[in-house]
Amino acid sequence: MQFKIKFLIFLTAIVFSNCKKDDSFKTAVDLEPLAYLPDSLICTATKEVPGLGTITWKANYLSALKDSKIILTFITYDNLLELNIREVLGIQRIPKKIGNYTIEPFEKGVVFSGYETRLADGDVVNAGWDINTLKKNYIEITAIDTTTGIFEGKFDIYFKMSNQGIASNTHSEYINFKNGNFRAKYSN
Repeated sequence: MQFKIKFLIFLTAIVFSNCKKDDSFKTAVDLEPLAYLPDSLICTATKEVPGLGTITWKANYLSALKDSKIILTFITYDNLLELNIREVLGIQRIPKKIGNYTIEPFEKGVVFSGYETRLADGDVVNAGWDINTLKKNYIEITAIDTTTGIFEGKFDIYFKMSNQGIASNTHSEYINFKNGNFRAKYSN
């Protein structure tokens, strides 16, 4: 009998020692839907705050070419009347060709990404997130027309907070953009 009790205590200890506590901060403010301008060239993704939930996220884009690499920025607005920018998800140094590219921290000098929220007229950075290097972050260019500049792709990007911000809203430590799809155009 005593052996059974010791064995049961041992098994209980193993089970509880393998449980992970999620100490990351989460807030519903990061899952509030924001506005985008209806267009045929947009981005959609599942925006996730781990442990809290997901929303369908839609954004407009800005893009440019620099040193034959694509700079791609997705933006959302507070509303469609004033068009104050509220979110910016940028991906830079994307090769201008079909392929799958790993997104790494800025310091690595390859394809990199960042995410931030904004205040006021959209020109004041509030909070910022960098790539979560513990996750697989990528962008894949699936189609590109070098004549029209229209390109399409998909991505999964995981962010970890780097700057909590200055406003009264406290933001979540982790924000992910999964199953992202986009259709955009760069200027030649």
